[in-house]
Amino acid sequence: MNKWEEKMIVILNGMLGKRLVKCLLSLWLLVVIWPVHSASAHMATTGYSDVTIDNSTIRYQLYLDPEEYAQWLDSKSNKSTYVFDPAAPQQSAWKIDDVQRMITEGLFVNSANVTESATLQGVTLKQRENRSYMMIDLVYDFPDAIQDYAINYELFFDDLDPQHQNFTKIHYKGSSVDMIFNKDHRLVAEEAEGMKSGNRSLMLPDWLVSIVEYIGIGVHHIWTGIDHLLFVTALIILPQRKRDYLKTLTAFTIGHSITLILASLKIVNIPSSVVEPLIALSIVYVAVENIWLRKINKRWALSLGFGLIHGLGFAEVLRDAFLNHFILSIFSFNVGVEIGQIGVWLVLLPIVVFASKWRNYRYALGIASGLIALMGAIWVVERTLL
Repeated sequence: MNKWEEKMIVILNGMLGKRLVKCLLSLWLLVVIWPVHSASAHMATTGYSDVTIDNSTIRYQLYLDPEEYAQWLDSKSNKSTYVFDPAAPQQSAWKIDDVQRMITEGLFVNSANVTESATLQGVTLKQRENRSYMMIDLVYDFPDAIQDYAINYELFFDDLDPQHQNFTKIHYKGSSVDMIFNKDHRLVAEEAEGMKSGNRSLMLPDWLVSIVEYIGIGVHHIWTGIDHLLFVTALIILPQRKRDYLKTLTAFTIGHSITLILASLKIVNIPSSVVEPLIALSIVYVAVENIWLRKINKRWALSLGFGLIHGLGFAEVLRDAFLNHFILSIFSFNVGVEIGQIGVWLVLLPIVVFASKWRNYRYALGIASGLIALMGAIWVVERTLL
């Protein structure tokens, strides 16, 4: 350690205290290292399933993100990193043997305690809600007419992408069942006595199941969405009056609710290539504002405007996912988002209120906001250029 570094440490210790220096180092690890690692991971974790049961046949159309399949392929082979090229001929882009192996290892369809192997009809690139998906067309033929069925969906959860979720619509006996496969809900089965999921019977009505499912998705999206968490953090770490905090949260809720509904109804349709950089820019702006402004008036207006942008990001997660109970599902998802946000605020606000009384809090605020702005700037570049 040279003399200049020693002097800087002495100055930091004098201004902020040893404890604060340690806290700032911990914050740096949390805000910079963790998000950068997360940002490098695959973030498009949504898939779809359209399942039709007719007599003795189950037709399963599985929609997956091509990049997610590419990551799975890399994890199962010693090949160099697979790069999906939508312009490449499909027979060279996807090898049937590799696709068949993925289905054999990760998707199990059963009827009357008989598990049949899938017949792969083809793999094509399909557009679904402004995104390209790898559509895998599967047929399961059973010896007898199907009276019951079970689908066990195990793709990606354990060794690749624990946040993956698949929105599924099952047509059976003149009715349909909507559900979501995720790491905690991998099995669905229908028998004469009703629906069963995993090891527990779901004797609840479909609408109540939809409420529970979508509230959970909303909470999960906030708590695992580091960009939304950093934005909410940047909004509240600048000390404000209690009623101003309430206005800020309410305005953000109104903003993202409006665009979530409009985008889900397809009244507003802005591609994610535009929305995602704007979300990152909103993080940068609020963080920089924290540094330069001593007191902010009407932050609720800023929160409302950026809430409109973040709502488009929320809708992107659920494109084409609201199935039978549209209004109920979108309402439940929004409730889940609010529960997740309130949980974050309940943790952060007491810390901010207590720490803001410390005379050197302004230094900590500046450093934390600077790191948040840096992370947002990295995302702007990644989401614009990559």
